[in-house]
Amino acid sequence: MKGVWKKLCPQLFDTNVEGFEEPAEIVQQNTEGIVILANRLYLVVSATDINDLLEAHKKELTNEDLLDMEEQEEFEEVEDVTAPETPVHSFNLKGLEEAFQHMEKAIDIFESQDSNFERSTKVARDLRNDYACYKEIYNERKQTTITACLQKTAVTSYVSNESKTSE
Repeated sequence: MKGVWKKLCPQLFDTNVEGFEEPAEIVQQNTEGIVILANRLYLVVSATDINDLLEAHKKELTNEDLLDMEEQEEFEEVEDVTAPETPVHSFNLKGLEEAFQHMEKAIDIFESQDSNFERSTKVARDLRNDYACYKEIYNERKQTTITACLQKTAVTSYVSNESKTSE
């Protein structure tokens, strides 16, 4: 069987077919890339950590290891069933729009009732700056929604055109 694969994909086979030894240079380059990527994500990872992980996966698991893993899975399943689910809060476009409308109404009330123009302008500016982070979330979500809609429309249009041309 190895001979067939070697003929079909010779680039995948090294001169040492029996051992399938990894070229150390490729492993080193990939390890460095993983460390750089992890550091960009502010994770504390070293090349030694990656090498240890790779070595751990080379070892064959014993029956005891497999039994331990099975027990751990069962424990986690029981833990998942017994743990109460906490509601996940997330922003939606409609909720954010409503909040922004309320904020603008509040700003309008301050501006219309305050005789001190400078104070009301400062309050309005400060409030808008304070909820700017939510505006960013809103704009990102809105852009994601628009992009997804456009992609869906483009795919539908493409499929529609393809079906017309195949007829």
